[in-house]
Amino acid sequence: MSEPTAGSPPARPSNDRDGEQTPGPSGFRDRPALQAPALASAADRVRAVIALARRRFGRQRLRRHWRLKIVKTRCGTELLRNRRIDRRYGGACGGSTQSRFFSSGAYGTSSADYWQLRRIFSHANGLAIAANDVLVDIGCGKGRVLNHWLELGHGNRIIGIELDPEIAAAAHERLAPWSNVEVLTGDGVELLPTDATLIFLFNPFAAAVLSRLRDRIAERYPPGGELRIVYHFSMHRDVFDADPRFEVRPLARPAFHPGVVIRLVA
Repeated sequence: MSEPTAGSPPARPSNDRDGEQTPGPSGFRDRPALQAPALASAADRVRAVIALARRRFGRQRLRRHWRLKIVKTRCGTELLRNRRIDRRYGGACGGSTQSRFFSSGAYGTSSADYWQLRRIFSHANGLAIAANDVLVDIGCGKGRVLNHWLELGHGNRIIGIELDPEIAAAAHERLAPWSNVEVLTGDGVELLPTDATLIFLFNPFAAAVLSRLRDRIAERYPPGGELRIVYHFSMHRDVFDADPRFEVRPLARPAFHPGVVIRLVA
C-alpha cells in the first residue's frame, strides 16, 4: 500500500491575526513578533495539531495515514519488532513493491507485520500449525510469512511461490540456509503443489487469476480434506463465496486487514 503524500498547505491570508505588518517610525515594515497562541491544556494542543493535519491532509487522507502509520504499526513499535525478526532470517523483508506483471493480473508485494501473522495463525482461528503441515505462500514476495513459519520452530516443509524473478531470487538466496524452505519462481496456479495442508494468500492477484487458482485447487484436492486456505485482505472473496464447492468463513480473530478461511466442502 502506498503512503499518503502531503500536499502543500493553503496560502495564508494576510491580515492582522496572521501578523500583518504596519510601517514603523523609519518608514519600513518591522519584523512581526513570532508568538504561538496560548493553549490552555495538553488537550488543546492535541486538538490544534489534529485541526492542522486535517487542513493539510484532508479527512480521508488523514484517516488512512493514521491507520497505516499509527494503528497498524502500534505507534512504530511493530516496525522495530519486524526488523529484529527479519535479521534472524537474513535481512529486511518490509515495504511494498509495485508489480511489473500487473497486466497479467498480479498485484504488488506487501509484507504483513509479525503481530498480524501471529494473530492469524492462532488456535482462535483454528489455524494453529502442526509439525506435519505443508505450508504454501502463493505470492510470497520477500518471504516474511516464510520467516514466521520458520520462527515457529516446527521444521515444516515450507514453499513460497513468487511470480517476479528478481524478488523470488532474493528470497531464495536469503533463505538458502534453511533446507526445509523452497522458493519457486513462476505462476502460482501452475506451480501449486498437490500436498499442501495450508495455503496463504495475501491478496496476490486479481479475481480472474484467483478464479483459476480456485479451479486448480478443486481439481487437485479432495472435497472435505484437511486443506485450509487463508485469504488475508480478502478483496475478491466473492470468487469463493459464489462457488458451492467451497465454504468461506471470516477469521474469528482478524488482524489489521479482513481475512477469511476457505475449505473444500465434503
